Amino acid sequence: VNVSAGDVEFFDGLATKTYSITSDVLIDDGNLTLDTVDLDVGNDIDVQNGGSLTVESDAAGNVTSNADFAGTIANDGEIELLDGVLLTPPV
Repeated sequence: VNVSAGDVEFFDGLATKTYSITSDVLIDDGNLTLDTVDLDVGNDIDVQNGGSLTVESDAAGNVTSNADFAGTIANDGEIELLDGVLLTPPV
């Protein structure tokens, strides 16, 4: 999943749903917002080049591989990094 130079919002206004992505998630100069959803990422999640990931208070992002954050993370919800996940913050 690639978000590039645009905005994507995962939203479900009725009840929290879980979406599973088995590939990488790349947020490159774009914005991804999780709102009333849980997103399970089976591989890497990369935020770079001014990109942003926003996790609202009623949402969660679960990462099972690696997370490279060189952009903005706005977290009012939950980001769960499972056992063995390498978290690389901005330099």
